[in-house]
Amino acid sequence: MKLREIERPISAYADGLELANAVLPASGLRQLAQFLKEVGDFTTTQLNESRPRVVLPTAQLPGSDGGARVPDVVPHLKALEKVLRTGESTVANELRLLIKCLGNDSVYLSPMLGALRRALTGGNTDEAVAEFIARLNKDMGTDAFERTLAELKASSLRREHVVQVAHDVYGGIPKGTTRKAALAFIRKPHDARVNARRGIDALGGRSAA
Repeated sequence: MKLREIERPISAYADGLELANAVLPASGLRQLAQFLKEVGDFTTTQLNESRPRVVLPTAQLPGSDGGARVPDVVPHLKALEKVLRTGESTVANELRLLIKCLGNDSVYLSPMLGALRRALTGGNTDEAVAEFIARLNKDMGTDAFERTLAELKASSLRREHVVQVAHDVYGGIPKGTTRKAALAFIRKPHDARVNARRGIDALGGRSAA
């Protein structure tokens, strides 16, 4: 079964959670549903086959809004599976495979889905580098930046590729920069933008000028 067919009931379940003011799990299910749309032509079997190639984050780096973890959404997926199985829906078996793929790791959902996406699609290095550059520039100064940076840190991109991302996001840095230092450089313009906004807010919305 195609992954896009599992997306529909998950999105509907997220609607119900939002009505019940269960904001965090609803947000996590929305992220998952969007992921399933993006890779909708693949099957749950292919998704599970790609799971061993996933490199999980070595550090927990949520966005400033916290972000949903895998354990925030899995219990709701299990509840949805139970409902679907009562109705003898064939989607229930596919949903169980999806739950198995997510596993029990207490990682943030966004970087994990990013890693799954790259493992599933083959993750062309040049395309992955270009995607991270575009996303980090777009997310700079926003809550989404931390999640995107966490995905980059957890990715299988080699040191030189992370340096390339840092060069485009931050500016000129030595080619021999370590992976850890390159990630720190990437943070600098984001932190500067956030600090500048806080300074303006402290002045009551008026610039220091």
